[in-house]
Amino acid sequence: MSSATRRAEASGVEAQRAQTLEAERDELRETAERLRREAEAAGAAGRRGEEQEQRAAELKAENHRLERKLGAAQRRVEELAADHATLEQENKKMEKNIETLKATARKVRNSLEKKV
Repeated sequence: MSSATRRAEASGVEAQRAQTLEAERDELRETAERLRREAEAAGAAGRRGEEQEQRAAELKAENHRLERKLGAAQRRVEELAADHATLEQENKKMEKNIETLKATARKVRNSLEKKV
């Protein structure tokens, strides 16, 4: 084989190899770009996750505060219900006293009318 033929074959092999390397380079660039986009998306998702965790912590604290407030309100309702029951009993006693006083007043009036 002549040296010109060998050089032509070598040149063809080198051209083929260059095309293969360029194709690999292009594929690696695409892969790198895809991985960069995925990393950005993962970072954004991570930030959203952190924001959601922060919001969850805030909501948990708010819930705890409202539960304490509800507990205080329930205790106040129980106190007022007990006060109401006590006042109802006192009211019934006073109503009985009023009826007794009315009956006594009628007796006294009747007694005075008889004396007059």
